Amino acid sequence: MNLLGACDQTWNITANLEQATLERIRATHPYVNDAIALIEKQPQLLVATSIQSYEQHVGDLTLCKPEGHARAHYVCCDTFTIAVKGSEILVDSDALSKRIANANESQLHWFILVEGIAPFAHVYSECIDECEKALQVQKMHFDRFGHLASLPFPLLVFRVPNKHWQAYEHAIAARLKGSKYLEQKLEKNLSTEDGIGIYVYCMEERPVPRVAHVAAPVESASTLEAFVFRHARQVFKLLLCGYFAVNPGSSHKGSALQFQNVIRATGSFVDVDTLTHVNDVKSEILPDLVRMTYENMTYTIFYLIHGERLNSSFLACYHEKANVGTQSQQLHLPIVLALFKTFQHLRTEFHAQGYKLLPILDTLMFGNTFDHLIGTRELWFSGSRLIPKAAAP
Repeated sequence: MNLLGACDQTWNITANLEQATLERIRATHPYVNDAIALIEKQPQLLVATSIQSYEQHVGDLTLCKPEGHARAHYVCCDTFTIAVKGSEILVDSDALSKRIANANESQLHWFILVEGIAPFAHVYSECIDECEKALQVQKMHFDRFGHLASLPFPLLVFRVPNKHWQAYEHAIAARLKGSKYLEQKLEKNLSTEDGIGIYVYCMEERPVPRVAHVAAPVESASTLEAFVFRHARQVFKLLLCGYFAVNPGSSHKGSALQFQNVIRATGSFVDVDTLTHVNDVKSEILPDLVRMTYENMTYTIFYLIHGERLNSSFLACYHEKANVGTQSQQLHLPIVLALFKTFQHLRTEFHAQGYKLLPILDTLMFGNTFDHLIGTRELWFSGSRLIPKAAAP
């Protein structure tokens, strides 16, 4: 039985991208063509088989819902992965209601206060916003480089029938009863006019596990070096398209570069919500986006190296009252320096191919970079200058 049959399909890549562009993408990226063909042939695969974590094998396909993925499941094969966000609400409304009732405070706070989203479900407008952002970025990347980015490529959005939304709303209201603050924070995301949706995208690579899901150090120095280069390369190519992978709200709601959104095997990332074009923010905000880019990347790489979080503020050790050469600096700076040198290398590589950053981004990333990164204080490490201003290209 195909539970999606009761849902309204409201967004489809074939109707929302110019036919000629889509045909070029399908011709140059067979995995997109294969993903669309698989969905047309077996649409039932788009519905999770349980709200609990699982891994099942059906022919040459792997169907999985890893631990920590409360709102997503994956259909994986050797050449591509289809990701489906939000179908759990169709599986078993009683089981979902029970899960919501048993959710602990930290889970609810994370969804509602940190990420600003509905717990255990996808709001319909969130699905539309996410797929349209993904399409905008992928189209610009394809036009610029002739190939898609290692990011989600959007395929479909469905609106879930009201009966599922009403059951979900009832379960959430019962769980949050007595917590007016959380109720008020969530209220704007649960209006009848909006409802619950399901978002479907595909990627050439498998988007799991994420860096955050493996609490163990990376296997070797060469593996780490390859990860850092691929991760930085994706970030730099987005900058060449005019996009930061963070936004002004990233410090509160997370970003594409945080370790729960970065694929451990490749350094690619799966969350496009925080991608921000330089033209969409005030110029005085841009230095903060540079700092947040370095900050998020540093924390993710630290976790990959050590298998544990860096439990110190990125900027605290550079405060005017902080001592130079602190342990926090010694933890941060080797990673920051490695990233800076990698970005320098990428800048040279892409300049040779005729690709250049927008002047304002080039100045922010490479002109007195660390003035933007940590403020006007000189950067010191173990008693000596790490990067003199004159050394910046």
